[in-house]
Amino acid sequence: MLNSPIQLPLETIKKCDYFFLTKDNPILDWPLKAVYVYSSYFINGKSVTMNRCFSDYGWANVYQVRKLSEFALTFDYEYFYHIIYDLIIDDVAIDAFNSEKLLDYLLKIEAA
Repeated sequence: MLNSPIQLPLETIKKCDYFFLTKDNPILDWPLKAVYVYSSYFINGKSVTMNRCFSDYGWANVYQVRKLSEFALTFDYEYFYHIIYDLIIDDVAIDAFNSEKLLDYLLKIEAA
């Protein structure tokens, strides 16, 4: 199951049971929401603070996870994992998915 706001290669899409191409990629901006960063320096004995606001790209990820979770929960999956687009699915990642520690952790959450 894959959700993307951009078109992906057909070979990737064919590997999915479900592929959702959406226009949803909500990036929040000031004044609704922004990421505020600042740095303070001493220059010539005076304190100078520089600040800036950036668009909040984090909300797009949260929104997309929520939407895909809502859809996934309509199926009878025992587990599903949210994976960010830049994860390299190698032996390390596969071992982590199959590890007893991860499964034990998930079962504790399920039982709570």
